[in-house]
Amino acid sequence: KLITAAMVVFVIATIVGIWDYYNAKETYEHATAAHQKMMTGVKLSTEEEMTISMWEGVKAEMKVSPEQVKEEMEARSKGYLSIVKHKLPVNEYMQTTFFYHLGFFDTLAMMLLGMALFKLGILQAAKTTKFYLLMVVIGYSIGLTVNYFEGSNIVSNNFSVLSFYKSGMSYHLGRIATTCGHIGLIMLLIKSGRLMFLQRAWAAVGQMAFSNYIMQTLICNFIFLGYGLNKYGKLQRHELYYIVIGVWIFQLIVSPIWLKYFRFGPLEWMWRSLTYWEKQPFKRPADTKSSGL
Repeated sequence: KLITAAMVVFVIATIVGIWDYYNAKETYEHATAAHQKMMTGVKLSTEEEMTISMWEGVKAEMKVSPEQVKEEMEARSKGYLSIVKHKLPVNEYMQTTFFYHLGFFDTLAMMLLGMALFKLGILQAAKTTKFYLLMVVIGYSIGLTVNYFEGSNIVSNNFSVLSFYKSGMSYHLGRIATTCGHIGLIMLLIKSGRLMFLQRAWAAVGQMAFSNYIMQTLICNFIFLGYGLNKYGKLQRHELYYIVIGVWIFQLIVSPIWLKYFRFGPLEWMWRSLTYWEKQPFKRPADTKSSGL
């Protein structure tokens, strides 16, 4: 039932993606035709003028100019309250229009699928090695192929607005398949019994997912924004991976150490206490500290 529900949501989300593409394509074609008509000196109708305006708005949103990039960098180099005020329209859009149009389906479908995989024992490495090998081969074969064609389409069209919309039509197929490949690969590692120190560290990071998520936000705010090191827009793409790897290593080291002395991450403890409306035990008993996880 969970898988069926997830597939229904994925289908709805895919239909929305297809509708968005063809709607954008139609707007582009009408705007292009109207613009060519305007260039010949013919007076445009109100509808044609609105179509051109609509397409220009879409382009302005998805294809920022160098001036907009500079403005964004300057805005992010200021203090905390100034940045919050600057990002208010984006936050409003993400928590309303984006969430109800895309984000809700994105999140709900993956949650339902994750619960199904857990109930089937797939996330507990309870299936056979052959099963997980098939997940890896089939998942990556489909997912990476879809992602390759999506990326090729975007690059070959010089990152045009329509190329992004077109890639959105196959977005869910690519991400579901690739995710299955990731799961199969991780489960194979767990079943192998190798790199146990890394597996324990991963488990600790997962147990502290809420705290680690917020920690990543705070670390990156300090690195990139004006009230910290002010590195926003100043690093090359490959340099950003140094930040990613550094944060990963830090959390893989800190999380197991924290859980050696405490039952939960600090935010998990707070959330659990609020859920039960009763202060939960936080520190581990002294005689269990040495056992770690």
